[in-house]
Amino acid sequence: MAITILKNVRAVLKNNIIDNATLVIEDGVIIDVGENRTYNDGFDCFRAFCLPGLIDTHSDAIETEVTPRPTITVDPSYALRSLESRLIAAGITTVCHGITFEDCEIRNRTVDMAETLVDVIDERRTKSNSPIDHRILFRVAMRSAAGFESALDRLNVGKMSTEKAIVALEDHAPGHGPFKDINKFRQHVARQTGLAGGQLENIIANEIHKTIEFLPQKEKCAEHFTKLVNHEQVLLLAHDCENENVVKLAHQRGTSVVEFPLTINAARYAIKRGMSVVLGSPNVLRGQSHSGFANAADLICLGLCTNLASDYMPFSLLSSVFQLVEKNILPLHKAIQLVTTGAAKTLGINDRGEVAVGLRADIILVTLDGRWPRVLRVFNADHGGVFDAIGRLHAIGK
Repeated sequence: MAITILKNVRAVLKNNIIDNATLVIEDGVIIDVGENRTYNDGFDCFRAFCLPGLIDTHSDAIETEVTPRPTITVDPSYALRSLESRLIAAGITTVCHGITFEDCEIRNRTVDMAETLVDVIDERRTKSNSPIDHRILFRVAMRSAAGFESALDRLNVGKMSTEKAIVALEDHAPGHGPFKDINKFRQHVARQTGLAGGQLENIIANEIHKTIEFLPQKEKCAEHFTKLVNHEQVLLLAHDCENENVVKLAHQRGTSVVEFPLTINAARYAIKRGMSVVLGSPNVLRGQSHSGFANAADLICLGLCTNLASDYMPFSLLSSVFQLVEKNILPLHKAIQLVTTGAAKTLGINDRGEVAVGLRADIILVTLDGRWPRVLRVFNADHGGVFDAIGRLHAIGK
């Protein structure tokens, strides 16, 4: 029996914040939390915030870790361990790695790399003492036959038998989603390739042709995953929906989550249909979309957000919470739900995401360094792991 006692914390609960609280963890489960608790032992946490471990429903950070520069690739197994240190520092205890199944020279994504990453993540999750609960988000390019077949082959890898596979259906072809405006696609390709003039236009023309040519594959992909949803094998996500009609079609296909909707109307229709809506925390942190679409803070103000995901910036998840508090958009106990209980709801898991008796003790201790949060310590329920030095807390207390 392993017991950890955290004293003198500001416990951020679902409905309020308790100052000078005590939290007791036994064998990876929270067994007590509240004021006026008397224990002889335990760590004095000097009024650090005690928050649920963050749940990230969509992180592409592993791609950057594997390919830190366009011409450099490092060992994927090393990259995952390197990324873990960043996730711990960011307070993330559960992460869904977005692995893209697509053969696309423009975006430098390949089926071979996707398969390798899935296998590496699966091995790390199930065969070692990982400090993070690693999950896989299968990002399936709907027009890619190779990506579709490979994703189906790997669908049951990286998850426990009782879990549904998490699948995001994506269409980043010119004329669709974020590239509805062909000029935006042209700018994107120019940035990715460094090409201009006739060479660039030839690529654009070829991509537009493939958009039409591969339309039957897109329909085949959608139909197949709808069948898997109906058999309760898959949690299906729609990605980058630009309007109400696109969300409506996704809902008819069995989709229950809309991530990164491009417009207020798309998000509003999703909520109306009882779907989860995932927005990007970098959008909140920056105060705008990097691609000129809906402002996440505006959608949050309208009640059109179930949870935030880090997308390409792990530490933006926690920082965006405190940004919402600083701007008086939400109080802390509400803002933190966007990266904890809201994310748990999106994924359909109910054993974590809240500082409450009976739940997993995925816990982080946080202080503010000026206006920005600093994660001091992470508790992981699965392995009884405690990360970072308690001495830092004592130093702060002094």
